[in-house]
Amino acid sequence: MLVSRKRLVLDRDVEVWIDLALKLPRVRLVPLTPHIAVRSTRLEKGFTGDPADCILVATALEYGSPVVSKDERLKHYPGLSVIW
Repeated sequence: MLVSRKRLVLDRDVEVWIDLALKLPRVRLVPLTPHIAVRSTRLEKGFTGDPADCILVATALEYGSPVVSKDERLKHYPGLSVIW
C-alpha cells in the first residue's frame, strides 16, 4: 500500500523486493499468532494507530525485534526499538 500511494519508493517490484529481503541473513518471516493479535489491541493507552501499526508494534515487542520505520509515534513507544 505504501508503494502504491507513493509513500515508499523501491528500486524493483515489491514482490521481488520482499523475496530478496527474506533471503538476507537474520531476516525471517514470523507468523501472526492469536497472542500477537490480542496484544495489538492492548497496547499502551494513548497509542492509536491503524491496525497494521498495532500488529507491527505487538509483533516487535513479542519477538524483541526492532522496527524499521520513520513514524515518530513508534519512536516513543515504551520498550520498542526503532531504526530509521
